Amino acid sequence: MFLWPYAYISIAGVVGWFSATYFSKRSADHFPVLKLKKDYFAGLNYLINDQTDKALDVFLKMIEIDDDTVEMHFALGGLYRRRGEIDRAIKIHSSLLDKETLNNEQKHLALTELALDYYRTGVFDRAEKLYLKILQSDSSDVNSMRYLMRIYEQEKDWIKAINLAERLQRKSGESQREIIAFYYCELAQRYIRKDMMKACQYYKQALAVKDDSARALLGLADYHINNSEYEQAIDSYSKVMSNNMTYLPLVMDSIQQCYFMLNDKEGMRKFLWSAFKKKPTISVVLALVEYKQQYENDKAAIDFLIEHVRKYPTIYGLNYLVMFYLANSFGDLHQKLMILKLFLDRIIESKDLYQCPQCGFSGKSFYWLCPGCKTWGVMRILEE
Repeated sequence: MFLWPYAYISIAGVVGWFSATYFSKRSADHFPVLKLKKDYFAGLNYLINDQTDKALDVFLKMIEIDDDTVEMHFALGGLYRRRGEIDRAIKIHSSLLDKETLNNEQKHLALTELALDYYRTGVFDRAEKLYLKILQSDSSDVNSMRYLMRIYEQEKDWIKAINLAERLQRKSGESQREIIAFYYCELAQRYIRKDMMKACQYYKQALAVKDDSARALLGLADYHINNSEYEQAIDSYSKVMSNNMTYLPLVMDSIQQCYFMLNDKEGMRKFLWSAFKKKPTISVVLALVEYKQQYENDKAAIDFLIEHVRKYPTIYGLNYLVMFYLANSFGDLHQKLMILKLFLDRIIESKDLYQCPQCGFSGKSFYWLCPGCKTWGVMRILEE
């Protein structure tokens, strides 16, 4: 409902431009001024009475496509698209392309607008054909390249996406290395269950493009674990954590598994304390609590957790603390702690685990490509 004032402003702008152009340029020619005025005021009447569809229809019927009205058609097409009436925008932009009087610049703009119409409505096959046609006539149209890349992402055609990203990088001078690395990782993910060796090759190609790609390094770590190559897996994890601690909660269990399989409790201790000093998140804290329980004693573990929860209170830390006391309580106290534990579990279950800081999208599943803003590598873990 709040969009209507903006629609009025847009339509009024179009109408104002139209009236200024036509009443000044055509009144001296053979233009039927009286008919124009009648239709013009009829359109305004529809506009004032919230009948914007009829108003736009009237204004559209009032004009012919020539050098003076092409801009009017583009303005109306853009207005329809902004209002979500893509079918009407497609009709206008298609009618423009049918006219032989358009110059090359106008044809290019009409193609671009029509491609965007199809893209916005999700008809990617038609949008793709139009963007390819645009790039045939103008190979330096980086905006069309970006939309075409998004189409390839939607279609999961990663080879085409890689080739186009490399082309965009050459034409625009803007680095696409991070996105290309993600594309190679998507190819690796496709083969992760049926051909681990091929998946590994794609991860290495991603690292050849961007040597600190967190996703590629984590993928290689999984590959090494599947081959019982735990030292190599730890090396990959360490490379990720040296640059970015963001993804540590995703792989903490796998890291602990590697050290356990190597029977390297000292290596695990050093890793955990190093991570704790860099960023004492609750996932690191709980991993240290488990370490202390296993290799020291329960008192050392619970004292460490209590101290941390006192300084940095979180629902997850409190939940673990209640769980610990629940396992060591009896009778009435046990029943009360059970009620508290159920309450905390419900709170945790209701919380989203991941969020995109750019668009605010959040959910319980982790995505390398944000479903909201379609940006790669921005999702973050909500631990606190």
